[in-house]
Amino acid sequence: MLLKSLEMQGFKTFPDKTVLDFENGITAVVGPNGSGKSNISDAIRWVLGEQSTKALRCTRMEDVIFGGSPTRRALGYAQVTLNIDNSDRSLPFDSDTVAISRRYYRSGESEYLINKAQVRLRDVNELFMDTGLGRDGYSLVGQGKIDSIVSAKSEERREIFDEAAGISKYRYRKEEAERRLARAEDNLVRLRDIADELGSRIDPLKEQSEKAQQFLVLSEEKKALEIGLWLDTLNRSGTVIRENEEKVEIASAQYNEMEAAIDSLEQSVNDGFARMNELSARAEEMRADAAAKEEEAAKKDGEASLAKNDIRHNTENIERIESELSASSEDTEGYDRQIAEKHRQIDEKLRIYNEKNSSYVEYTQQLEEIRAGRDSSSDEIERSAGELTALQASLSEARIAGNAAEVSISEIQARIANAREQSGRWSEREREAEELILKYDEQIEEARAQIISAKNVISGREIRLESREKRARELGEQVEKTRLEVESENRRARLLEDLEKNMEGFGYSVRTIMQEASRGTLRGIRGPVSRLLRVPEQYTVAVEVALGAALQQIVTETEEDVKQAINYLKAKNAGRATFLPMNVIRANPLSESGLADCAGFIGMASELCSCDGDYKQIKDYLLSRIAVAEDFDSAAAIARKYRYRFRIVTLDGQVINAGGSMTGGSLQKNAGLLSRASEIERIRKKAANLLLRQQELEGRAKSAAEELALENAELSAARSQLASAQEDEFKLTTEQHRIESEKALSQENIENIKNEIFLLEGRAEELRGEGRKAEEHAKEIEREMETVSASIDRLSLDREAFNAKLSEMNDHLSELRYSAMEAKKDADTLESAANELEERRRLSLERRESLEGEVQALRELNAALALQEEAADKQAQNLREEAAAQRDK
Repeated sequence: MLLKSLEMQGFKTFPDKTVLDFENGITAVVGPNGSGKSNISDAIRWVLGEQSTKALRCTRMEDVIFGGSPTRRALGYAQVTLNIDNSDRSLPFDSDTVAISRRYYRSGESEYLINKAQVRLRDVNELFMDTGLGRDGYSLVGQGKIDSIVSAKSEERREIFDEAAGISKYRYRKEEAERRLARAEDNLVRLRDIADELGSRIDPLKEQSEKAQQFLVLSEEKKALEIGLWLDTLNRSGTVIRENEEKVEIASAQYNEMEAAIDSLEQSVNDGFARMNELSARAEEMRADAAAKEEEAAKKDGEASLAKNDIRHNTENIERIESELSASSEDTEGYDRQIAEKHRQIDEKLRIYNEKNSSYVEYTQQLEEIRAGRDSSSDEIERSAGELTALQASLSEARIAGNAAEVSISEIQARIANAREQSGRWSEREREAEELILKYDEQIEEARAQIISAKNVISGREIRLESREKRARELGEQVEKTRLEVESENRRARLLEDLEKNMEGFGYSVRTIMQEASRGTLRGIRGPVSRLLRVPEQYTVAVEVALGAALQQIVTETEEDVKQAINYLKAKNAGRATFLPMNVIRANPLSESGLADCAGFIGMASELCSCDGDYKQIKDYLLSRIAVAEDFDSAAAIARKYRYRFRIVTLDGQVINAGGSMTGGSLQKNAGLLSRASEIERIRKKAANLLLRQQELEGRAKSAAEELALENAELSAARSQLASAQEDEFKLTTEQHRIESEKALSQENIENIKNEIFLLEGRAEELRGEGRKAEEHAKEIEREMETVSASIDRLSLDREAFNAKLSEMNDHLSELRYSAMEAKKDADTLESAANELEERRRLSLERRESLEGEVQALRELNAALALQEEAADKQAQNLREEAAAQRDK
């Protein structure tokens, strides 16, 4: 048994369908913390039936479903499928591959499937017993599991050892048998309670008492048989364990012998390897010696080449230095000629500088005498100019006063004109304000009328809205009530379907046969009678009573199928069952003339139900000799008429047996096996009708909600209109007040402007008088300025003559000063050049002596390198000859 693959969809961090294939060998899952590695082992635990949320690292079972992310919505269910290779038939299942699936919904519903067939958790647990994958298995060892096993109690460790030994299945069967015995004991207790309670009705219950006593006897027998079976199983398991222990001892002895042989072979191999390693080491040493000599010869060749390159390089340096020495001799002679020329030029420039300095001193004395005469004329001019400036200032003040008066008069006239213009504008605005106030009065009245109308509309809308809210609320309550009824009916239907699926109410032998048939172990099994008949609801009680224990009889295709089923029950000690082979059963219908005309006769039981064509003989065999009557009186009359020759059942379950015995009383249904299917169908129909009613109510509720939303929208619109009208009224009133304020402001401004014009006209007359006085004062100042100006003109002519002479002498002095400075500068430059040439000559001589020393040293070094090159060539040749001789060995 090997794991083939694991499929996960919607489980924890696997929203998409994810398939992990397990090949032969070891499969490892690696990744960083939080990447979901543990979710894979959790998925295997979960699909094998783990019920502990703590073991699955959850707080509730719903947490195993993918809960969504910022980019994906949450899923509604989680499903995991574990595919197992069963080609060796390790699992008791007739298939090469066994697929175990578990599906869990957010509603809390859970499903288990084996090869896509729905099963119970119990079936999954039983399938993996003694395989190591069971709920007590040791195949899944998580973090801390070893520590918990070591520190566990002996009883807890025993479960693991039982699983490893392969006896957990028998232990489980023993516990199941003990539970069944406990349930049987509980049933006995209840039966005793009922017997005490019904002691006053011993006679009617005598038949039930006899059955109870028989049940006790059979239960004891069953208990003894199950205990014997368990003991026999333990004995056989012990024998198997001892045989396995003997096989293990034999295998251990064989293992020891093979281990000794392997040790001997390993010793021989180790000796051979040691000898081979020794020879390899010697060969490696000789190769290393030869390689070292080759390397040494290569080094000597390198030394010879290096010496040869150094000789060539030194020869080139000698040639370069000799050419540099030749050039240096020529440069020294040039430096001597240039230095002599520079000294001659310096003497010439110093002579020119001294001559220019003497001329500059003579002209400077003459210039000072001329400046003294010019300064006397300048002082007189400055005094007259001061008087002229004062007169000009007075004239300017007089003219400014006159101009200011004229400007002020112009400004006052402009202000008067502007004031009169503003007065006109304010008068126009006052008139416009009066017109707007009248217009706003009309608009305010209209807005107030709209407000009253909107308030009336809102009142009506609010009444209609309240009515629609009440209707929508009532419909919502009806929808919720109907939804709860639908859920309740669906839950009842699911409960009955689960009972039908789990075959609750059927005997253990019947359930065993049907389970094995579903697994494919038994063939030809069609099912119990109760699942093959279809009975209308009004006849369900009568047909159930008519069939009685035959409801649990099993229909098969042939008697060979019956034989296999009975042998299986015997082998598994699973009880007894009655079988109806289709190829053998033949009906013998009742034929009584006039029966259909009897009062209260409804029909033969076989005619009141239906089935598929293959089972008609079975139906007629069981029910074609049983009549159904309306009530007990009718049944009694019919029985008397036909002298109690056949069985008659009433609609409420009373029975008149053939021969005259009668059975009746309060009805105790036979586990509702026949009525369960019709009850499921009835509940499903009722749920469907309720669902239609819910959908109708939801439609009406949706319409009511739409009407409510529409009414809300209309109410909001009306309220918006009211708010808009109120806002318009407020705006209009505010604007009217603003216009009234502007009107008052206009009247006030008009009055202010009139006062301002009166004041401005008086000020203009005053300024005209001031202007006339300033004009007369200005004429007097102009006459005084003409006299002072004539004196200044005369003095200015004298000063201009002095200035012309000074300018001429200044130009000559500047020329002399410039020529002297230029000669001095040239002399300094020539002195620096001569110094620099002398320094270059000194450096050239030092460089010549250094180059001659380098030439001598390089010639001596070349002689030494030539000897070194010859010696390295000889050593390299000797080393190559030795390496060749070493390789020949």
